[in-house]
Amino acid sequence: MTPEIISKKGLPLLLLYFLFLPVILFGGEYLIQPYGYSVDTPDGWEVLDAENPSLISFSDSTRTTIFQIQSFPGITYSSAAAMYSEIKEQLSAEGDGAGFVYSGRDAVFSDLSFSTGSLDVRGYCIFIDSDETDIFLMAVAGEQMYKEKHDSIISCLDSFSVGKTRRAPGPVSQFFSTENTEQPVRAEAFIGGRQLFWSFFPSAPEASQLFLEREARVLLSYENDRDEAWQRYYRMIYRDNYYRFEGLYRELEEFIDSRGIPAEQVPALLLPWLQDFTYARTGTLSDLLCPIAGAVTRSGDCDSRALIYIILLHYFGIDAILMVSSEYSHALAAVDVPGEGARFSHGGKQYLVAELTKQVPLGMIAGDMADSAKWLGVSFTR
Repeated sequence: MTPEIISKKGLPLLLLYFLFLPVILFGGEYLIQPYGYSVDTPDGWEVLDAENPSLISFSDSTRTTIFQIQSFPGITYSSAAAMYSEIKEQLSAEGDGAGFVYSGRDAVFSDLSFSTGSLDVRGYCIFIDSDETDIFLMAVAGEQMYKEKHDSIISCLDSFSVGKTRRAPGPVSQFFSTENTEQPVRAEAFIGGRQLFWSFFPSAPEASQLFLEREARVLLSYENDRDEAWQRYYRMIYRDNYYRFEGLYRELEEFIDSRGIPAEQVPALLLPWLQDFTYARTGTLSDLLCPIAGAVTRSGDCDSRALIYIILLHYFGIDAILMVSSEYSHALAAVDVPGEGARFSHGGKQYLVAELTKQVPLGMIAGDMADSAKWLGVSFTR
């Protein structure tokens, strides 16, 4: 079942057939419809051969790193461990693997090295077994480039999602998570005149911040700012944090239902809570506090607070986007709800702006920041 190795453009690739193109959602995000999975590759990565939908590979712009996804019928392997053992043997690979649960599926994460012709490669492989489809993920680079490309390798693998997991952490993050061994702890939020207590896992803020710093290194590996790279950066942060807010959403939902608050009023209800946060930056490479840590500590800068706002609104089914500006060194949220005030056009809609760092109503924006041409909109999977 292991793909045959060939050489193309000076690199070993896995044999593909020129029959199929994946669907591009936006930026570098691809949805492979026959198998129900998606990937959100870093900016500059491209499809090398989008051939048979069961075997697709990507490469970075330097052709020094390969990311491949192979799908098999669900009956092919009896377990993720069986898939790992067979493919490792067929690759004549060296390294170790460990089992884990990926979004309810049996999986193995492995660090493998092997040779393809004259080139020695190293990277990570993930083996996922399920009733419907067995999936083999591989991201590798030449041994000499491995350290330099390590963050990109991990980021590619962590951008994978299958089924309804596009708003859940990727497989690498789930492998390293300790949440299944932890007891939730409580945080509080004072919203709409009511004190709410909500649950989160104690390791979540640190784990999410480490994830964010890795993605910042991937982002800043580009010599020039590129809109697509920034959009993916925020998409990855959103995805890693989304499920972490379920506890707060549940408490909010109960409160809003008990008050009979209409859905279109939820954005205005949440805004003062976030505007009252303590302004804080991390001083790290990202200089951005991850959203879950921001919500727990009630602190953060503009984009951290905007992401919290957007995540919670999405839980309520309200369309919201992130607006970022390098010109103004600022970030806003923008919401598709009725109301008076400044709006930005994005994706065919006119979104009402939401300023998160000043005590102003929905729809208000500083006059010296109102040039829509100087803002970049970021959409998220809903």
